[in-house]
Amino acid sequence: MFAVCLGLGWGSGVSLIASAAETRPAHSTVPVRDPAAMPGALPDTPAPASPARQSTERMPLPTSPGLRAPTGQCVYPGQAVVLPIHLDAQTGSQQWFIEVQGELIALQLLSQDKRQTRFLLPSDSRIKPQQIYPVFRQRDQWSQAQPMAVDIRTCTFAPVAAPQPATGHSAGEIVLLMDSALLDQVSAEIERQDYRLVALHSLMTLGQSLLVIKTDSQPLNEAIEHLRRRFPFAEIDRNDHYQNASAPRQYAREKINWPPSPDCQTSGAAPLRIGLIDGDVALDHPDLLGQRITLQAFHRNRPGGDQAHATAIAVLLVGNGRSAALGGLLPDAELIAASVLEQFDHGSVATTEAMARALDWLLAQQVRLVNISLSGSRTNSVLNRILELGSHQGLLIFAAAGNDKLQNDVAFPAGHPAVIAITAIDAANRVYSFANQGDYLDFSAPGVDIWTASPGEDGQYRSGTSFATPYAVAVAALYLRLNPNMSRAILYNVMQGYSQDLGATGHDPVFGWGKLRLPDEMCR
Repeated sequence: MFAVCLGLGWGSGVSLIASAAETRPAHSTVPVRDPAAMPGALPDTPAPASPARQSTERMPLPTSPGLRAPTGQCVYPGQAVVLPIHLDAQTGSQQWFIEVQGELIALQLLSQDKRQTRFLLPSDSRIKPQQIYPVFRQRDQWSQAQPMAVDIRTCTFAPVAAPQPATGHSAGEIVLLMDSALLDQVSAEIERQDYRLVALHSLMTLGQSLLVIKTDSQPLNEAIEHLRRRFPFAEIDRNDHYQNASAPRQYAREKINWPPSPDCQTSGAAPLRIGLIDGDVALDHPDLLGQRITLQAFHRNRPGGDQAHATAIAVLLVGNGRSAALGGLLPDAELIAASVLEQFDHGSVATTEAMARALDWLLAQQVRLVNISLSGSRTNSVLNRILELGSHQGLLIFAAAGNDKLQNDVAFPAGHPAVIAITAIDAANRVYSFANQGDYLDFSAPGVDIWTASPGEDGQYRSGTSFATPYAVAVAALYLRLNPNMSRAILYNVMQGYSQDLGATGHDPVFGWGKLRLPDEMCR
């Protein structure tokens, strides 16, 4: 599967602002550990792609301040493509095309406003990845098609994995993600078929609509394949489940060289919002009282009964410091928490549906850093697309690698190229015995015997990649506070450059690039 990005052609009067694609740094590239190379002084240039994920192309990410990338970049064939063209004349007789190997392939007009026009790029086997196709307009049936001042550049993205055995999903439920302009077309046909509508969500920030339907009369995989053939412009998959990836002894802050002074976090810094996708947070917990926390639920059924996991993560991030042992890493930050875990017969899990809605909401709340301490064993095309869209609009997503002792299989969402995958180590720099391993891992952080909040007023030790992820988010947050305009590629490059190599030299499938650390000169 591949997607398209808008590019500029040479012509009259049509302009398009485009941001350059950014990729992860290569394993052989390590920045010089020099105070002059700190975030405020780093040149904002992208780094080459990581060999661990060389087979997939990175989502283009914003290189300028703010969360929004230019409209219309990187959409899949079969979905809407936005061109900065104003149709100021009667459009009934006009036709629009792209030129592919000397042939003209028609674009379907969907909608327009005063500044731009939306077309449907067809799913056509003649359209190839990593090509530049000029756009043509034919005023009427007697006129010759003329080139316009824009073109469409196709590019490759993470492939959808082959179907796997049907486990860990909501029985009979299918999620369909599509451009909102195509919702009526899909809904009308779904109503005529043997499907039951379960839920409909408008993901307004992402410009997408999410349908949840159910079939009781045919095998789930067969139904999904049928729908994919019928609606090639939509992402269609199961409603998968994602589980917790989850004066006491304290070592974690020292391991990442966390600055002891709160002035380092707040002096001259812009307000910081941290997104959390997990279960319900106990807002009345003593270690969270008085903190700025917004909680929104996205589960359709009964919420998961256990608040301990999400509350422990929240205290690690923004705990009020009621006791020194339970002070948060970023106590002055605002936590925007999405509750996605709901109760099923086999436990408390999150669905693809809930994860998609949560990510769209976090974007609307102007969140940039996101902590996801959930994992599943299967890639999901709908969630993949949501992660790509979110990354494209500026989200920096950190996810737990998972605790299933996987060594040859990838856990998701951590394994997606748009996500920074975090594994857990102990005080002796040994990897957590249950942590997943693989080339998709990016960094290690303390996550074994972490003292954090318990359901009561006392704390408790918790272990797992879930509890390592907040430390990675906090490191990224400190860099961004010093330089809010830092691009994703530069942020990744800085984190890599100051990390402590563990295990095999360079990147490896056990520790990634190694243990995240802040530089000694930070805030000095």
